[in-house]
Amino acid sequence: MIDTSKAITIKLNPVTQKGKKLEKFNLKEMISKITAQAENYIKKDEFYSQINVGCENKDPKYYAKGIAFSIQKDVSENDRHMLRVSMLHPSMQIENTKPLAYGKKDEILKFLKDEKSLKQIAEKLDALSEELKNN
Repeated sequence: MIDTSKAITIKLNPVTQKGKKLEKFNLKEMISKITAQAENYIKKDEFYSQINVGCENKDPKYYAKGIAFSIQKDVSENDRHMLRVSMLHPSMQIENTKPLAYGKKDEILKFLKDEKSLKQIAEKLDALSEELKNN
């Protein structure tokens, strides 16, 4: 029999970094967090788990329960990655996802650090919100 009285429970939460959870949607903060994780976890020719940064949406501007950014390695292209943004419908039954950038690590980081990209991301968020509202 295994003694579980001294077992430690570990909760993995992709929206935390340094013990801080994103309490509300803040685009610049989310971009900062996904950028930091991309810099740390994406390695050339190495597998990594999908990188996720998300939060519960409390901004009435967006018709969504939650908003998340993710980066995933392209399994068919060795050094290519896909950056996506997702919104979860308030009913939690529908998720809508749009690609933001595709390329090598340095291309993804360049996109995330470019101020012009913030406008493009905000436009994608508006489009996702409208699509969810119409579903």
